[in-house]
Amino acid sequence: MEHKKTLKLLLFVCLIISAFFLTNCESEEDEKAVLQTQVPTPTPTPVVSTTITGVAASGASITGIVIVKGALGNTVSTDIDVDGSYSVDVSELTAPYILSAKGTANGIAVDVYSAALETGTTNITPITNYIAKKILGKFPADAFDTWDTDSNAVTPSSVETAETEVQAQLAPLLEAAGVGSDVNLISDTFSTDHTGVDAVIDMIRITYDSSDDATVTNVISGTAVSEGEEFNDSEITILTQALTEREEIQQVFTVLMNLFATRHPTDEEIDVFFSTHVAMDYLNDGRNESEERGFWKYAKDILAIGLTFDVSIAGDASVDNVLYNKAYWVNARVLNGFETQNMLNLVVKRTSDDKWLWYGDQIYANLELLPFAWKNYAPNGPPVTGLRLNMDDENNHTRDKGVNSAVVSGPGLPGSGIPMAITGCDNENFCMWNGSEWDRSDYWISDDAVIAAIPENSVYTIVFCADSTDDIKDGVCVSIIDTITKVIPGKPLTNAEAANNAYYPVVTEPAPANVGDFAGGVDSVKVSWINPSNGMAKVKMIQLDQCCEENWDLGENITSGSSVTFDTSDKDFSNISSAGIFFEWNDVYGRLFNTNYDWLN
Repeated sequence: MEHKKTLKLLLFVCLIISAFFLTNCESEEDEKAVLQTQVPTPTPTPVVSTTITGVAASGASITGIVIVKGALGNTVSTDIDVDGSYSVDVSELTAPYILSAKGTANGIAVDVYSAALETGTTNITPITNYIAKKILGKFPADAFDTWDTDSNAVTPSSVETAETEVQAQLAPLLEAAGVGSDVNLISDTFSTDHTGVDAVIDMIRITYDSSDDATVTNVISGTAVSEGEEFNDSEITILTQALTEREEIQQVFTVLMNLFATRHPTDEEIDVFFSTHVAMDYLNDGRNESEERGFWKYAKDILAIGLTFDVSIAGDASVDNVLYNKAYWVNARVLNGFETQNMLNLVVKRTSDDKWLWYGDQIYANLELLPFAWKNYAPNGPPVTGLRLNMDDENNHTRDKGVNSAVVSGPGLPGSGIPMAITGCDNENFCMWNGSEWDRSDYWISDDAVIAAIPENSVYTIVFCADSTDDIKDGVCVSIIDTITKVIPGKPLTNAEAANNAYYPVVTEPAPANVGDFAGGVDSVKVSWINPSNGMAKVKMIQLDQCCEENWDLGENITSGSSVTFDTSDKDFSNISSAGIFFEWNDVYGRLFNTNYDWLN
């Protein structure tokens, strides 16, 4: 009995001990759980962006560069992509920032600005340039140079006030484009596809007077408002119709694009396009419809597969012809391989069926008016800079109208203008009278003060005359046949700038001294070069001369990036006397450059 009592006592004690430890374990687990719930969750460290991205556009994607300056005055830059987008690392800069997009759009030089308080999206357009001008109280280009102090004007309040003013001013246009007046014109993303904000950028022009006061013009309606004024709702219908018609006009050029989508078109396909989509009275750069059709048949195998046309309306037009009931000037941005070209042409709507037709620029001479610089290497020659005033009448359309001469006038030229005559040279090209003889069509300017006074995108006037070669020498046109104007993009380099080797390509092979590299019956000639920072150079011509007997033009319009090889297996170079490479290219501002590398044996 005593034994059983002892056993029961032991069992009871064991139960008590077990219960104690079990309870204690549960308490420890509960305590751990409580402690765990009391430990605060670490706050994630926010990822701080060091990049500014956006779109640079001015009626078309800007071809050029974006430069960003921080409040301490240092800068970074980046190229603008073909669609107008850009991205730049500003980790070495201090906010706020001022941004500049420099280059060309629709064949004219542009330099537009924007301001940003922080990283993220910042678009650069004529509208953001206008907003920045309101924020800063001065023209942004001037503020860029003094940003260390002018950056203080960029505050959340000043940005909001300026943005609100412009939104209200453009409200009917923004509504017509389907984006609403509350769109953030600086930081809301958009694409250069002629819709939304991009459509509004296409349809307005913002100009400034000498006091930097702005005027905003709807290029479709012609309505202009000054600062403090707003467009009214009547603009909505006009702009909505124009946006629909732009899409219809784009389809004309899309048909041509599609012919080059995957291959080069046939002559028959070119014929069908011209018969269907080109006006019979088409005229462009001195070529009528038949001549333009022939040009496309000739050039179709040279043009790039994937050739694209991007069309925007540049303004309303009138055509004195009952066959057509409406006309627009349109900018066509042509992307041909790595080359971007721009043309300002007319399109007309045929009265009989309301069909849009390509009409050309209706200019009967081929005009090439550009800022121009030329530099020779080996032997070195002094660089020259000025204006190329090239006009030709290859197809006789000017002479058919009785034109014998012309006078070109504008900034940088003599007050009386430059007399030119078609019979002064070869009865095809207009040549300039230099005071003693009819000469080249390049007008060199040696005075940098004259160049400095030339505004960008200057307008030049060409007066076509019936006056004879002798009578026009004084620059006075007595018998005027027609007068046209032409905008020259950008402005010429100064002579000091033209001497800078950074503007020109550098040939890396063959070595300039080794004209013998071309001799000895070689099977091929390879030429390589480093492109200049201002553009993509292209080989215009490679010429090898054999003294007194023969010369060969091995290549023309070679547009490979930085190297080209020519087959010379059928050439005898045993007595080669000289070799030369001729480069030609346009920089991002549209200026023309030529460079010669001449090697003598």
